[in-house]
Amino acid sequence: KAATYTITARVASQDDGGSFDILVDDIKQADISFNATGWWQNWIDATSTSFTLTPGTYTFKIQATSASWNINYFEFNEVTE
Repeated sequence: KAATYTITARVASQDDGGSFDILVDDIKQADISFNATGWWQNWIDATSTSFTLTPGTYTFKIQATSASWNINYFEFNEVTE
């Protein structure tokens, strides 16, 4: 569906926080960064910058831009105004 989206990821990081890029067909479309949560299983939700897609089929990848973090899951959200 043609729309603007964000991705919300459930993440944790003991000391340093973390960050990663969202790639769509190997092109960076958004990024997510977050602060330390104090432990490896203290989960928080972190939301990406928004990006727009046209109808079609895509390959999504996450590319770590920092170390020392966990990801539990992520979900796509359509941005409505």
